[in-house]
Amino acid sequence: MENDQSITKKLLEDDDDSLSQDEFKVIVKERKFQELSIYLSESIMGNFAYVDLLHTLRSAKSNDTVKLYLANYGGSASTGFQIINAMKECKPGVDVIVDGACYSAGALIAIGGKSLVMNPGTFLMFHAYTSMELGKALEVRDAVNHYYDFFVRYMPAIASPFLTPLELTSLVTESTNCLPFVILTGI
Repeated sequence: MENDQSITKKLLEDDDDSLSQDEFKVIVKERKFQELSIYLSESIMGNFAYVDLLHTLRSAKSNDTVKLYLANYGGSASTGFQIINAMKECKPGVDVIVDGACYSAGALIAIGGKSLVMNPGTFLMFHAYTSMELGKALEVRDAVNHYYDFFVRYMPAIASPFLTPLELTSLVTESTNCLPFVILTGI
């Protein structure tokens, strides 16, 4: 059985600054410039699956280039908001390129970057939030009201300058809203 010192020594010997094969497990300690290409083409799952992605976005240097390629059917809005927050904290900003249809949380992530390019034949599908609550009637009502208030307050910060106030209002009052092919560039 190895003691703690020999295990630590082995870990230190095995530690290097090379890039991992896993696209979200890239942590580079020293660099002058790096172009990061990130692909999200699966449904957005629980936040545990994106810890390395969140770290990569938050630790990018201001002279790096970060591109996020999306073709996504949506998923966890909570995780989507975590990804958007990390994109907003990313020093160089995140250029988003939509390669296929993006729905729900995928559409929210698409408008969370500093620029947005929609390739021909792609679209973003937005809808009013979906909630699945279980509990006492007043607790369910309070939770749904909280989600509504959060959605109304937070969406303008995410959506600007990509969605107009009228489009944002329609997300709260209508069930579905699709935006067809356009090329948009943020500030």
